[in-house]
Amino acid sequence: MSPLSLYTSYGGRIGRRTWWIYTLVLGVAVVIVAVVLALTIANNDPATTFIEPDAAIAYALRHVWVNVIVFVLFLVPWTALAVKRRHDRSANGLLVWIAAGLTAIFLGMQVTGLFYTTTSLGDGFVAVPTLAGSIVSGAVVVADFVLLVVLGFLRGDPGPNMHGADPLG
Repeated sequence: MSPLSLYTSYGGRIGRRTWWIYTLVLGVAVVIVAVVLALTIANNDPATTFIEPDAAIAYALRHVWVNVIVFVLFLVPWTALAVKRRHDRSANGLLVWIAAGLTAIFLGMQVTGLFYTTTSLGDGFVAVPTLAGSIVSGAVVVADFVLLVVLGFLRGDPGPNMHGADPLG
């Protein structure tokens, strides 16, 4: 399977080693893009406290847009790798799409302001997650941890399955 098809197609199977290698490469690309975007979009004021509550929310929202852009740019490559890895265990990609959906909800809550509220630190304000934001954030962490275990550590099915030949030969 070519590197391009690993990142763009949803058919077939890949083993743990291939998943780890291409996920790490993808992770490096994510970090590079996120840093470039953060420096160009969100880097207006390095302060973490603000005199006005609206300024704290505005600062947080600039950083959220970086996350949204990175999520959209890397959704297909990440899900393509993950679905193929799930196929190695004779499973469909439902768990992958649930995790992606939870992340989209999480980012949507951030963009719409449902994730943040402000709290006073005495001399200024800082944006903090709401209860609903914390719950969704926790669900994302749990789903991502389950995927990490399933994709990265559990062996695939030996021999061929409905998704193709055993990637280990």
